[in-house]
Amino acid sequence: MAVVSIVTHKVKDYAAWQKNYDSVNGVRKEGGVRAHTILRATDDPNLVTVTHTFDTLAAAQAFFTSNQALKKALADGGVDMASMKVSYCEQVVSGPI
Repeated sequence: MAVVSIVTHKVKDYAAWQKNYDSVNGVRKEGGVRAHTILRATDDPNLVTVTHTFDTLAAAQAFFTSNQALKKALADGGVDMASMKVSYCEQVVSGPI
């Protein structure tokens, strides 16, 4: 089963963050990310939730704990690191209704 990380954090400026996020697609691919989704809070455009799908929990955890390129990308993107929360979930069901 796939593992999905759910990452929520505040950013200084969503447009700047999005531009930076798009520029580091290779970091995600090299880190084992197979798919992603970006969500913004309806009442705060700078509160962002991102999901990433990985093959294994180990790959997901390694991506967030030891990937130096990711840490640089987060800083460059204006992420408020104190607000960042990462959760890991096993994907059980997915698909259209």
